[in-house]
Amino acid sequence: MRIVMAGIAWTGLYVASKVVYALEGRLGVTGGPQVSPNSYDAYGPGEVALAQWGNVASGVVIMAILLAGRIRFTRRLPYLVVLWLHGACRAVAAVG
Repeated sequence: MRIVMAGIAWTGLYVASKVVYALEGRLGVTGGPQVSPNSYDAYGPGEVALAQWGNVASGVVIMAILLAGRIRFTRRLPYLVVLWLHGACRAVAAVG
């Protein structure tokens, strides 16, 4: 259970930082390398913020999947779906 709560907290920090970046309309990751001005050339007006809002949405989905793992399901299918989603999140995290 501690690892799930740590994952939720870590993802929450990521989501919060992406909200700030989306509101400011800039690229990058908190604590990451400086993004070159040339990186913005690939985006149109407002697309940088839209991309960061997409990152926010993906973080919220991951937090929801982790929280769903704390639910006790009475049927097998919802349990298997959540188990598969947990495995998919683990695979993406391992690749990243």
